[in-house]
Amino acid sequence: MSSTSKSSSVWKYFEVMETDTSTTVCNLCNVSISRGKSVATYTTNSMIKHLLLKHQIDVRKQESGALSQSNCGKRPTAQQTIEGMFAKKQCFSTTHPVAQKITKLICEMVAADFLPFSVVENEGFRRLITELQPRYNIPSRKYITETCMPEIYTQVRQYIKHQVNNSMGCFAGTTDIWTSIQNIAYMSLTIHFVSCDKGNLRLLSYVLSCNELEGSHTAQHILEEIKHQEALWDIQLRYMVSDNAANVVKALRDGEIKGVRCMAHTINLVVHHALKNSQRTVNDTVAVARRIVTHFHHSPRACGMLKSVQMDLNLPKHKLIQDVPTRWNSTFFMLERLLEQKPAINQLYQTHGEFQNLSFNEWKLVDSLTIVLKMFDKATCELSGEAATISHILPIKVNLVRKLKRFEHENAEGRLFGIGTFISVLKEQLEHRFSKPHRGVPQAKDCYFYNDDVYTTCAVAAILDPRFKTSWLDDTEEVTRLSTAIQQLALQNVSSENTGVDAGEHLSSTDDSGNEDSILFECPLSDDQIVDTETTPGLEQNAEQQKNKIKTTVMRYIGSQRIKSSKSPLDFWMDHRVDCPALFSLAVSLLSCPPTSVSSERLFSSSGVIVSPLRNRLKPKNVEVLKFLHYNLRKLNFLY
Repeated sequence: MSSTSKSSSVWKYFEVMETDTSTTVCNLCNVSISRGKSVATYTTNSMIKHLLLKHQIDVRKQESGALSQSNCGKRPTAQQTIEGMFAKKQCFSTTHPVAQKITKLICEMVAADFLPFSVVENEGFRRLITELQPRYNIPSRKYITETCMPEIYTQVRQYIKHQVNNSMGCFAGTTDIWTSIQNIAYMSLTIHFVSCDKGNLRLLSYVLSCNELEGSHTAQHILEEIKHQEALWDIQLRYMVSDNAANVVKALRDGEIKGVRCMAHTINLVVHHALKNSQRTVNDTVAVARRIVTHFHHSPRACGMLKSVQMDLNLPKHKLIQDVPTRWNSTFFMLERLLEQKPAINQLYQTHGEFQNLSFNEWKLVDSLTIVLKMFDKATCELSGEAATISHILPIKVNLVRKLKRFEHENAEGRLFGIGTFISVLKEQLEHRFSKPHRGVPQAKDCYFYNDDVYTTCAVAAILDPRFKTSWLDDTEEVTRLSTAIQQLALQNVSSENTGVDAGEHLSSTDDSGNEDSILFECPLSDDQIVDTETTPGLEQNAEQQKNKIKTTVMRYIGSQRIKSSKSPLDFWMDHRVDCPALFSLAVSLLSCPPTSVSSERLFSSSGVIVSPLRNRLKPKNVEVLKFLHYNLRKLNFLY
């Protein structure tokens, strides 16, 4: 056999080496076999012999058997008609299923990957599609923007509306306002709710809108936009999370929507205040650190020298991070990276001395600062997670204060260096901004719990999260007060169909297993928080008996052990929906509200890529469609 054609069955078992075409490799045993000395003498004989001797595979017999079997009892196929031949060469129509599928995937790619609509006109993209499917006629940019994208947008809206209609409990939302480089303002609205899917509760969130907000950003105008979206989606928002903007706060108050302030934003204000106003030494040290980073950012020569020293010292080849004045965590990242590169920076300072370096005490202070700031960064990350709810707010606040008290002792004992006042200011700011409201005493404007209703909502949510319960509370009187509040709220949620449920059944529980890497799960359950009560007897239900039954259920729930931190609170309540239906309904409603407006802020982070200097002529309607699809398609995993 001298043919070099790969039509032979032997090529099912061999592959040609990329580096040497005269050699093949057996797929069965990875042995190299020569094909010949030159292209003119390439044969398959050696490969056939190898298969026969080594693997007992007779390729020639297989080929002859397959040929005879394929020809046995079959009439020769009819010659293809001219019409059929030309049909295989014709392009698909726009209504052809294959063409519709490819067009839909192109539109999803544009939305998901921040690609411009003009990608369908790019030469490289057109060559690729023509090679993959020659019969596909790539649609024009106008067809993509005016026909395909709106169709997908409508389909996704219909799917999300179906999910919303099948929700359980109430709806919570987040909102924010952003101005693009086109000087056009957009207002976002996301929705968060609990849905039951095949017997399991899931916390879902979607973007409902990101519309252009024309005119003045007054409270009335913002409220009108919220009510407009509520009418379009046929929903009623009970909670709304936003920043501290006065116009948004007033809009929510006027619309009788319970406003929850973004906790991540409040933590940012707490740390930013401490960095600016606590200690002169902290300010000076951060300023020196900032000048070091600026020196390396502005000098390509210094940057190259840093890379060289990193290689010599076997350090990570990371660039220094420049902080942003409005975000405290960027200052933390800057200091943390400087500590990582401390040996390289010190060596460059000793050999060249082209920048002002940190002193020995300043390096020690930076080390102490990063230990404290890392705790706040961890708390922010936990609050920004998709599974975070308002039940996290008070446990995180309490644990931050407890850790700061431990840091004060460590600073006094010398394990931390020179940041005593900084820690005290952080603790004072946390206590002030998250102070508990007192009846008759007005709260300061910068307080997170601006009234008792918001505090009670967050506290009840924390208690109804079986991972926390009352572990974050040290005051037994407060435990009693909040238990009574839960009983009152649960009584309001009781419907006529729940009156026959025995609320005295024992709740199953598991031992708590704290997560050492979490700010949340560090509070042990004290013995004085465990309450047990006898079951209210009697089968006949009246108002007083129902009240006693709910009280018994609440006390028994609080007295039972917490679940593991890795478990889902929604799974817990799904398992106990029969034991305590009133608490189930209340918990599902409260555990749907997020603690931050991060979902809206992330949406606008992507908006800065969609409306970029290279794409500054997009119409607001197209911007809205792209942002809506970019966020929701990923949530739906491109399946709807």
